[in-house]
Amino acid sequence: MFTGSTWSPSMRMTTRINVIVPDLSGDCDPLQTDELYVMYLLHGLTANGDEWPRFTNLEYLAKKYNVAFIMPDVDRSFYTDMKDGIRYFRYVTKDLPAFVDTWFRLPTDRAHTFVAGESMGGYGACKVGFTYPERFGGIATFSGALDLPDFGRMCSDGTFPDMSLGEFELMFGEGAPVPPEADVFALLEKAAKLEDRPRLCSFCGTEDFLLEMNRRFDARATELGYDHLYVEWEGDHEWRFWQVAIQRALQYLLGFDPETTPIW
Repeated sequence: MFTGSTWSPSMRMTTRINVIVPDLSGDCDPLQTDELYVMYLLHGLTANGDEWPRFTNLEYLAKKYNVAFIMPDVDRSFYTDMKDGIRYFRYVTKDLPAFVDTWFRLPTDRAHTFVAGESMGGYGACKVGFTYPERFGGIATFSGALDLPDFGRMCSDGTFPDMSLGEFELMFGEGAPVPPEADVFALLEKAAKLEDRPRLCSFCGTEDFLLEMNRRFDARATELGYDHLYVEWEGDHEWRFWQVAIQRALQYLLGFDPETTPIW
């Protein structure tokens, strides 16, 4: 795993990044080695780009599925260009791919590029993927904070105590009005009209506090005719669930049969 720092012109500061590139070591029997894929893997609200390699067997999965993982740091930004501050969304969608292409020479074509994340990162994955559907062949969200207006209300009424309304307003201004370009449901509606839209999969635990939000997302995608995979099983907003979910997402996006492909 590579861990280092890079200058972001969009954010006008140095930021940290983790990159895992699979190697052909003898400690893993890969499912396929013919094609290398890239997944931008986004972190949640209270974490950073270290959380996926810390709490899952991500390096093993990189080798097993022949996928390179790109994990940026975006603080508590909801992958948003702040109203009067740092441009996190522009960093993730402009600077980061350019850095990866320059230094790692990984595939950049749409068919081999995915974006995924959990919680805040699940929101970010949908926002990035639906905004630039011509760049991503697949989107995966795990327990995503997908209904941002509703999440803002949770911050306002104290339902979600880890974030205040004041912090939420840093993104969009007083009252935190969520514009269409930051509303995943509005972006979903636009993407659903495309003939060649990204493959979409969504996972959430039945004990997760964001379950109803994820069910609404699934229902809306179905209503719009967006062919997608939505799966829920017993689990909370935690890594025990996401460790399984990312493997199911990789299997779906790469075309493996989940009925016959085990979880490692």
